[in-house]
Amino acid sequence: MNDMHLMRAKDIDRNGYWHVNGCKINLMEESIPVPKQVRTVNDTEHCLMLVKANEFIPEGCPDCGTQFSDDIVVLVLETVRLVPAKCCDLMMWYVETPTGNYERENYGMET
Repeated sequence: MNDMHLMRAKDIDRNGYWHVNGCKINLMEESIPVPKQVRTVNDTEHCLMLVKANEFIPEGCPDCGTQFSDDIVVLVLETVRLVPAKCCDLMMWYVETPTGNYERENYGMET
């Protein structure tokens, strides 16, 4: 992931692959850049596992209210969580607070 391409939510599939410029990149095998606003340790982190977004956020998209389908996943990184919300084409970053709750930051393209 050395190329400077903007990762969009709509380009990430249910298996954790990022589709860009005709290539299919396995995010489970790449270091993912973490925005400094949510960074807790390093500027990049590895994806440890994928979980269904509708299990992580059962109430659906916090921005538009759409229920997440089974093809939307949470990328569980070392210290943060990334939800590529295809409905809004937003990258929703979550940081766990000391109380066990999550705070969210959004990054993405306007659709």
